Amino acid sequence: MYKKHKCTTTITFVSVFILTFFLNINFEDVASDCISIVSFALAVYAICISALIGSPLLESLRSNIDAQISDRTQLGVIKNYIRIAIFISVITLVLACISKIKINSNIIMLILNKLNYLNPQQLFSSLCFAFFSLNFLFIIFIFMFIINRQVD
Repeated sequence: MYKKHKCTTTITFVSVFILTFFLNINFEDVASDCISIVSFALAVYAICISALIGSPLLESLRSNIDAQISDRTQLGVIKNYIRIAIFISVITLVLACISKIKINSNIIMLILNKLNYLNPQQLFSSLCFAFFSLNFLFIIFIFMFIINRQVD
């Protein structure tokens, strides 16, 4: 990943986590919508891969060394972005499903029992929102990467 994207990802994750924690926003209210949106994001990644396979852009990406990561081709960079995006999407789906089936309070209480002064439900909810926000960020990163290569 590009350094600026690593920084953006970290800042987004931490900011959303802190914001949703202190505003006490409940993820269960949007968990169903989250599952739909993240499923759509996974479909976009699959379409992105399919579109690249049948495109003349693939050969260009395979043969050009990336300007910011000199030991990788542009295809290797986009492949890494898609892999990370899919991983984040799967984590988000798992967290959203846990939120929907209402077992999170028992799991969280076992994991976070030493943090009695914090609300474990809200920590879990904020974690879900933070991962959910990264899905949008990675869609933007991947589209920017592909569009910038099409224009070049």
